[in-house]
Amino acid sequence: TKVFDIDGDSEMTHEGAMNTIRKLKVISAKLKEIDPNQDFFLYPEFCDEEPTLSDENKKDRLTVYDIPISYNMRRADKTLRDAHKADFDEADAMIDEIMESEDLEIMKRKYRPAAEALVDKFVVIFGKVKTLLDKLHSVDILHGDMSSQNVMVMKDGTYRLIDFDLSRINSTPLEPFQKREEMKHLVSMSLMGWSRVYPDLYTRMVNSPAS
Repeated sequence: TKVFDIDGDSEMTHEGAMNTIRKLKVISAKLKEIDPNQDFFLYPEFCDEEPTLSDENKKDRLTVYDIPISYNMRRADKTLRDAHKADFDEADAMIDEIMESEDLEIMKRKYRPAAEALVDKFVVIFGKVKTLLDKLHSVDILHGDMSSQNVMVMKDGTYRLIDFDLSRINSTPLEPFQKREEMKHLVSMSLMGWSRVYPDLYTRMVNSPAS
């Protein structure tokens, strides 16, 4: 499958570019073993060719590579945060108002019902992402950079993970805590402040059941 997740305008050394492509080839092969009918994780799609230096960027150090793009839906689809903008904006505004209050405990109690209603929505959302993470972890791969910006919501409602540049292929089975940390990082990066304001609701989001 000609699928690599490496941005066409990224700045990197030639060795770095080739190392990333080699790693992504291994990841692609591993994912095909468990999901043979879909290019499910590595996205957007790039032609299976070695990147070439842009004419205007033939430098000795950091260089910009032209990687032939066969199909790139990033512009047409939305990140997780953009796809659920109203809910994320409501969560951000709620946390900001609570944290800026002089009486934190009163504000936390005031917003608790609204926070619980939002968490009901987020548990479903993060549960969909956890389905992808579970597949990824089943072949001992850590994404390495989970955030709401690295989850794409496609037009058909399915989710995809992108940006595998920092991913890691483990030579031994992943430990439960490693899998949990990726989910914690996603929730933390998506909803700043929830772990301090409502730690029980934050834990519920981290433990979202796969859906």
